[in-house]
Amino acid sequence: ADNIRLSGLNGAILEDSVIHGSAVSIDQGRNITISHVEVHDTDNSGIRIFGQPPISFSDEPWYVVRDSHFHQIGKGKASDFGAVYLAAADLSCYRDNQTCGMRALIIGNVIHQTRHLEYGANGVYLDAGVSDVTVEQNLVVNTGASAIYSHCGLFNTIRSNVFAQNNVQDDRAAFQGCDESGVGVWQSGQASATNNIILVTPGSGAAIAGGTPATTAWTKYANTTRFRSNIYASIHPEELKFPPGVSFVEWQRQDDEDQGTVLTNVADVGIVDA
Repeated sequence: ADNIRLSGLNGAILEDSVIHGSAVSIDQGRNITISHVEVHDTDNSGIRIFGQPPISFSDEPWYVVRDSHFHQIGKGKASDFGAVYLAAADLSCYRDNQTCGMRALIIGNVIHQTRHLEYGANGVYLDAGVSDVTVEQNLVVNTGASAIYSHCGLFNTIRSNVFAQNNVQDDRAAFQGCDESGVGVWQSGQASATNNIILVTPGSGAAIAGGTPATTAWTKYANTTRFRSNIYASIHPEELKFPPGVSFVEWQRQDDEDQGTVLTNVADVGIVDA
């Protein structure tokens, strides 16, 4: 297939399918479910959701991507994408410094082998202020860029995931977001990352957040996301840096950040082959 598009549909379900060589694009529909799908060998993203904010508030997500398998995504032909990519259909919310609420659930997926041309082969990409998303119980391994890129969104929950061997092309961090291209000033502590296992790529000195300690991305990410009860594993855990380029102990002293967290050697986590 050249491309698979679900445009303006409400209540659409795509399940139990193997999709080779094509992204799945969802444009502006609501109550969309992607379940038990394998997407592989694409030149860009695996799933692209350009969503609409909810009309009314409820506990139910508008967009669900669950129990699916994404691999060989990007193949070195594109930049700035995600195996699972979410953005608002109307970016005025982002440009006006407002949250782009999408109310989505990304759960139980396996994502691996994403590769970019120049940058940005992310596992899960919450672009341009996308908010109200739960990313839970996913395995994101061997990605060209970050395991999860949350671009200045609020009220996002990142929990109980395994992120391993990420940023193999960039040598940066598993978590990335709200970098220098982000607009506006975002509230503090309105997103959370808890109970995740992060196996830091050998050669990367950054445990979380984008870029290097010299960039403002570190401070922005720390301001918008609260980290709690995670496990960071590395071949040299004592050398890992945390925003804004400090040691783990100094990081924890800042506003009681990352309490209940474990910093350990890779061998102690029990991961033999990530």
